[in-house]
Amino acid sequence: MTAVALVLMFVIAIWGSSAPVAAQSACDAPGHMVIIGGTEDPAQIPPAVRERAKGYGPAVEALIKSYGASYIVRGKPFRTVEGNWPAWKGLVVSTWPCRETGQAFWHSDKYQNEVKPLRKDASRYIVGMFGRPTGHAKQTGQWTAEGGPASKDIACAKPIYFLVLSDVKDATKLAAYRQKLTDTAIQYSYGAIDVTLGSPVEDLEGSWPKTLGAKLTRWPCVEAFDAFYNSTRYQTEIKPVRHGAAEFTAVLIEPVRE
Repeated sequence: MTAVALVLMFVIAIWGSSAPVAAQSACDAPGHMVIIGGTEDPAQIPPAVRERAKGYGPAVEALIKSYGASYIVRGKPFRTVEGNWPAWKGLVVSTWPCRETGQAFWHSDKYQNEVKPLRKDASRYIVGMFGRPTGHAKQTGQWTAEGGPASKDIACAKPIYFLVLSDVKDATKLAAYRQKLTDTAIQYSYGAIDVTLGSPVEDLEGSWPKTLGAKLTRWPCVEAFDAFYNSTRYQTEIKPVRHGAAEFTAVLIEPVRE
């Protein structure tokens, strides 16, 4: 992949870490910014726009570092589990001291008037700012022998992330499915940890659909996820509960290398 293509694909990427610009006394839980999109056909982007977009990465990096943000995901999924994920679309997820920090960055004069214009007409995205989901008592991030990978002596090499986008068709059915997941705690027995859940607290760009929810979970490894997803209990007892509840798109993606 060329340098230009990388710039266009992740033209709104955010990264780095340092002390936030402003005091964060109001921060009591991390927030996450979710960015979905990219450049469908880089060859159609005018040369002048490509050249201008090259300056976006360095400019936003310098600004983002002052807000204490860092990437957890940046790239294209390595597997589509459900639905259709266009090959040109990338996913960028960043973590912030709190959601207010991410919102302050996004709405700052410097970002809106100096940095963001550098990527104008280079690509298209939907961007949402999420708060931290409510934790579950069994959300330890550790494997158990309760039908999970530990019982199969699988060694995890590296974590992965699982994103599920749900375009709601029947909110009652979807709520019943989510309650079933919570009551059984089946994902947590395989080491899953919730990162985002539901709709963004603020739709930042691209008109995030009001019916579109995003659930991002972190797993010990792809083997742990596969053991959960392919388990008889999930496939026969839990997954059928969501039938007709929403249109789902689900993908696996690797974390940013530290």
